Amino acid sequence: MMFCGYDPEMSEGLKKFGKGVATSTLKKAASAGRTLRKQVDVELTQLGVLVDELGRVEKTSTSKSARNHAKALRGLAEVCRAAFLGAEGLDDVVAFQLYFADQFIHFGELVRKLEDAFEASAPEMDLSKKTGTAVESAIAAS
Repeated sequence: MMFCGYDPEMSEGLKKFGKGVATSTLKKAASAGRTLRKQVDVELTQLGVLVDELGRVEKTSTSKSARNHAKALRGLAEVCRAAFLGAEGLDDVVAFQLYFADQFIHFGELVRKLEDAFEASAPEMDLSKKTGTAVESAIAAS
């Protein structure tokens, strides 16, 4: 199992997280007096710096807990960055909200497809090969 199995609640959680990111982004744009397009650019810049800093903490911290927290935050930041990359150029609020909702639904479907492909592999297959095949299959099916 890639993600400890799959349950639809995983997709629901991602969907809610994505909705929260979209809502927060719109609020930040309004409070800063920025267009949505400019706010997306700001978010991408900030996420890039955040990912780099979290990577540094992962590599240099002597605290296992700090390394684990940095790893978790970096993963979430990468998910957000993947969504924002496709939102570049959007300035319509409704289109942005719909896009973000669709992206996070899509991310949940990717998890399901990855799990399905992994579980469909031959049990005796080498773990690296099984994982590689599942990843390729899930991405190709998306």
